[in-house]
Amino acid sequence: MVLPVLECLTVRNPRNTEWLRVARKAYGYEGWLNRTNNAYYYRIELNKKNNFTSASVRHRTDGIILEVSTSDRLIRNRLHNPADVSSAENLGRLLALRCLKAGIHFACVHIPDLETSEKSRAFRNALESSGLVLKEFETIEPNYHVDKRYHWIYEQLDREKPLDIDDK
Repeated sequence: MVLPVLECLTVRNPRNTEWLRVARKAYGYEGWLNRTNNAYYYRIELNKKNNFTSASVRHRTDGIILEVSTSDRLIRNRLHNPADVSSAENLGRLLALRCLKAGIHFACVHIPDLETSEKSRAFRNALESSGLVLKEFETIEPNYHVDKRYHWIYEQLDREKPLDIDDK
């Protein structure tokens, strides 16, 4: 039995362009709305409180996608102390596992006190050791060679050469 070859394939995954690095990130004024840098696809945030620690994965347009917290009953029962360094490390392992299961392999990390806090360093090291890549690759900028619709970029006039206009 021979399978038919499809002439046209419709991809219904809205995040396919992000995985192909073709979707544009928010740069310029759009990227700094509300004083937050939105030049990312996925960003991992760590929130430390006195009684618990929580971590989340935020998408640029959809908001929080995954969230893990030591205040959850199932996680809290397994931990000795929900606010110490070992809990932050276990939280990093669990978040990385959930990200990989959800298909998120690349994310940037937003932890402001990474150099001074031992919890933050343990969390980041656990993310790296679990197989999550903590940087996002640069986007492929559209040009004529990538997409033929961008012919106006490719065929711009050179301002240094004089225009040859025949007035006959």
